[in-house]
Amino acid sequence: MVSLDRSSPKEGEDVGKLLDLLTSKEPTAPAQLNTAERAAWLHAAVDQLPQGLRDAVHLVYFQELKYREAADALDIPVGTVKSRMHAAVAKLQEIWQQSQPASS
Repeated sequence: MVSLDRSSPKEGEDVGKLLDLLTSKEPTAPAQLNTAERAAWLHAAVDQLPQGLRDAVHLVYFQELKYREAADALDIPVGTVKSRMHAAVAKLQEIWQQSQPASS
């Protein structure tokens, strides 16, 4: 299980941290993508999320706000931010799996 209450990423790690939540046992795992491909894939996938999930991801991962700060910015409870982040990670996992070629 991965905690969504993680510490702030280091400079330039935002894409890696979120994409690392999308685990795969296939040889085409996110770790094999170069940095530019990872960033492009992640931003395209985040753009596919529903607005509420996308807003939470942008605030928490890309702007590095704490859940409380994101909740205040969105004018929603902290628990809603957490549930949206959980749903976003699940949806991104689904998008990742759909983007991978079927293994033979």
